[in-house]
Amino acid sequence: METTPEKKKRYGFVAAPEYPEGGKIRMKCRVAFKVEQLEELKQFATEKGNININITEWREGYPSMSVYDPREQRKEDLPF
Repeated sequence: METTPEKKKRYGFVAAPEYPEGGKIRMKCRVAFKVEQLEELKQFATEKGNININITEWREGYPSMSVYDPREQRKEDLPF
């Protein structure tokens, strides 16, 4: 029996990146949140009250957004 992949909950929208010609900007990307999504993002707040977001453009051409805790990331990177 084939299982269907579980859909991830969406906390915002990332538009396709734009690459303006000339100037200092290499790439810009629009991000949009609904008010309800902003409320839900509070669960990812760090001890200092920050919500850290990473926007990634995949080789397939679509962007995505992820939320991370920098302290947890550092712990994973440590060899001990």
